[in-house]
Amino acid sequence: MVSSGCVFMRSWLSSSKTETYLVFLLLLFSVLMLPSQTPVFNAQLAQDHWTSVNISAKPQGLVAKIKWPLISHPAIMLNGSIFEVHVQGPSNITALGWSFSLYREYRSYSLTYDTPLWNSTTSEWQINVTIPTSAERDLYDLQIGLTDGVNNQELIEWNAVQVRYAYPANFTLFHITDTHLVLTSPRQAEVFLAALYRAAMVNADLVVITGDLTEDGMSSTLNSFIQVLRQSRVPTFVCPGNHDKDETGGNTYNTYSSFFGPDYYTANFGPDVFLVLANSGASGILNFTQIGWIERDMAASTAQLKILGFHHPLYYVEGDNFYLDEDEAIELIRICDTYDVDVVLTGHLHNDRVDWVNDTLWILTTACGGGVWTDPDDPGHHEWGFRVIEFENYVPVKWNWTVSECWSTPYNLVYGDRYPWNFHDVDVGGFGTLTNKQDEPLIGQIVDFLVKPLSGGTVYHAIGAPVVETINGTDAWLVRFLVDLAVDERKTFRLYPSNAQPPTLVGVEYPDSFVPGEIYYIYANWTNPISGIVSTRIEISLNDGPFLSYGMSLFSDGRYMYVLLRQEAASIRFRVSATDYSDQTTTSDVYSIPLAINGVTPPPINPLIILGGAGVVVVIVVVVAIVFWYRRRSPS
Repeated sequence: MVSSGCVFMRSWLSSSKTETYLVFLLLLFSVLMLPSQTPVFNAQLAQDHWTSVNISAKPQGLVAKIKWPLISHPAIMLNGSIFEVHVQGPSNITALGWSFSLYREYRSYSLTYDTPLWNSTTSEWQINVTIPTSAERDLYDLQIGLTDGVNNQELIEWNAVQVRYAYPANFTLFHITDTHLVLTSPRQAEVFLAALYRAAMVNADLVVITGDLTEDGMSSTLNSFIQVLRQSRVPTFVCPGNHDKDETGGNTYNTYSSFFGPDYYTANFGPDVFLVLANSGASGILNFTQIGWIERDMAASTAQLKILGFHHPLYYVEGDNFYLDEDEAIELIRICDTYDVDVVLTGHLHNDRVDWVNDTLWILTTACGGGVWTDPDDPGHHEWGFRVIEFENYVPVKWNWTVSECWSTPYNLVYGDRYPWNFHDVDVGGFGTLTNKQDEPLIGQIVDFLVKPLSGGTVYHAIGAPVVETINGTDAWLVRFLVDLAVDERKTFRLYPSNAQPPTLVGVEYPDSFVPGEIYYIYANWTNPISGIVSTRIEISLNDGPFLSYGMSLFSDGRYMYVLLRQEAASIRFRVSATDYSDQTTTSDVYSIPLAINGVTPPPINPLIILGGAGVVVVIVVVVAIVFWYRRRSPS
């Protein structure tokens, strides 16, 4: 059997047709065995996929949500008083399954409550809760625990309740408008944060923000606004602007409402201050439904001071032409006259203007984060800012930036920055800056940080300003800096552990090529468990030109993002860097992104393909050599 098999093999190999078939089969086999092409990671596609995964995820178990009070519509209450909490959720929450508390760092109070009542029309629970008489004045998070007997849920609404000892007749209102947050530019968030710091510095009693919170109305940007607003030490009321409408188009505000609740509501600062906030829409039209609400609520209020806020102003800056629809404007003026509305707060035009219309003060304030009016003939200023309004006996007495108190100017006279951004965050260090552009010194400003407890002989180093107080808790330490600033002085202060170390770069993700006009994402993953990450930056060079530096935004835990959008046709080089609390910086190697050819991304080259192709050639050569060797040895 073996001998006959060998004879058959020699005979088959000696056939010229067999040789052709064999070579063909080997070629086909070799092609099939080539390694498959694996596409290079494209950050934009990965981001799209990540988003779709989160959207498709469905919540499980008990799902409830606090409907009031909110961070954008807080409750301002006296200690010992009662207020009504609204929670949207299922009707089967057990009668004994509730708990309510107020929380601030190193301070919390349990709230007693009456039997919760279910409203089947709104699918909301309404619960009267009582603030303890021992509660100290502060702005607190509202924490609610609830259960349906099987599932438990914890709800937190940041900065939802302010506890006070009294409602003053003399108080300060801080007006901010047009913050225009956008994820591709951190500058707006920094200026917004500085304005909130300023509100706390001047001991403002409440902040009102009249629209254009974001540039694009996207849920991610609205969430960024919330994260900055969480850092306010002053209760804040907001209403939408034309830029806050749904990104899908039209004149709807569903995304806004999912974050901030109704776009029309009323609020009280005690019994004698009444606030109405409305939505003038995408085109400056309040519509007569909202005007009817304004008239109804103003007529029902017996407050001594009535304030109305919405986004679009009464007049254009130049001349006295109405900006609002003329019929709406005349109707609003009538309502203000009839029901003694004292102040109307607006924005939109990015400039300052104050008008007395009969006995009502109509105030337009400059933008906090958008482009400002640049008409050289306009008397208003050309800077980002805010406005401070002072009331005495419920009457507005100061509102212009020319008053004697220099801090009342709407310019950003004290610019602040800090990390972590949020007062609630516990980290392994702290970083902050303050710049004083006032005409007088800034004395006795307190800046505090929460940091993780240290062990094993490690200590914290405090640099830049004296520490006036430390409070050591089991899960966090509170460290307070005392900052004095002369005119035009800037101070930087740091808090970091003595074993600080530079950040470590875990990985970088970036597109394989670049098409002008397309949007891509660059991610850098950093870690530094010892001394934290304060800031991350990316430096970009176009066509081998100079490197220009840009900030990166925190995308997820340890992962920072830069949005790459360029109109120029160029090859791109970039490097990333990160700095810890002790000011140690780590910089990466330089990465390259080639320009796509003719607007088409070139396919990436897989080295396995090259190796596989070389292997195919070798196999073919060997097989052909064997075939010819057998043919030469075979008898003719």
